[in-house]
Amino acid sequence: MRRKLINKELPEDYIAEETSKIYLERFAKPSEIAKTICFYSDNDPYVKYEVEKEFADKVATEQILLRGAGHINAESGFDTFEEIVNYLK
Repeated sequence: MRRKLINKELPEDYIAEETSKIYLERFAKPSEIAKTICFYSDNDPYVKYEVEKEFADKVATEQILLRGAGHINAESGFDTFEEIVNYLK
């Protein structure tokens, strides 16, 4: 069950900090993962660059910045994620 956001007036730094904690608690177990690659953008409209970078710094063994890629989804033109496909070749 998802919780609804009650207070839409929370400070951005609080939201960024809490989001980072949630992602790190759920996904970041560096001791259990040999290699973690983070692909992220410098102009995501939903997640600030600083939050993405901090997350990548904490969990990734390799980082790939996609300049101007937006949210890296179909809306941003990423129907097929060519960067990942090419990386894995």
